[in-house]
Amino acid sequence: MKKLLKALTAVVAVLVLAFAVVGCTTNVAGKTYVYSEVQAQIPDDADKITEGLILTAQGVVEKGLEGAEFTFNEDGTLTMAGVSGGTWTQEGNKVTIKSAEFTVKGSKLLQETEYNNYKFTIIYKVK
Repeated sequence: MKKLLKALTAVVAVLVLAFAVVGCTTNVAGKTYVYSEVQAQIPDDADKITEGLILTAQGVVEKGLEGAEFTFNEDGTLTMAGVSGGTWTQEGNKVTIKSAEFTVKGSKLLQETEYNNYKFTIIYKVK
């Protein structure tokens, strides 16, 4: 349970540091993204306390990222909330902001975190 809470806390911390991320087609350079949604996948055998913790974390992330947007500048820098800061790289459909990794899937950018049978996915869409 403590490891799960640490994993969820890490997800929230990365989100706060990265501010927000959203998906696109293949190349993210020059595109602006806005937060879209977060999904929590909870195994059927999860106890009620763990399920409650995950759903609470999901709600916190949803509120914290509401309206969040950022731009992947052509020079490899990010602009978040009108402020330049941070860097990004892309290899194929993998986009990395500092130490966070995202997967490009069609018009979406996904940030997935897994722990045991739990999966937490934050989804962003191109603006």
